[in-house]
Amino acid sequence: MEPNFILARVTLGLNQEQLGLTKEAIAEFRKFGETDPTDVATTAALGHALVKNGRTAEARIILSDPARTRERSLCTALQDRGFVRRPRRGLSSSRLA
Repeated sequence: MEPNFILARVTLGLNQEQLGLTKEAIAEFRKFGETDPTDVATTAALGHALVKNGRTAEARIILSDPARTRERSLCTALQDRGFVRRPRRGLSSSRLA
């Protein structure tokens, strides 16, 4: 597999994670992370897989590293990957309370 093809790497890792192969998913996310450590989507996916594997402290360190999250907000990356729902348009925060 082409090491720089992010979509393939992330998709493979996400599929492995869904199958319960979190260790393999973590390894896949790390492979791409070595190529581009600033990719927020891969960082978010790696953090999620680490948490699912019970490695919360390690995930917290990775997810709080500003060098890994400089391109766009981590929240946006999590939303793009389906880990966090996007707020519906037209709803103000006061209507959600």
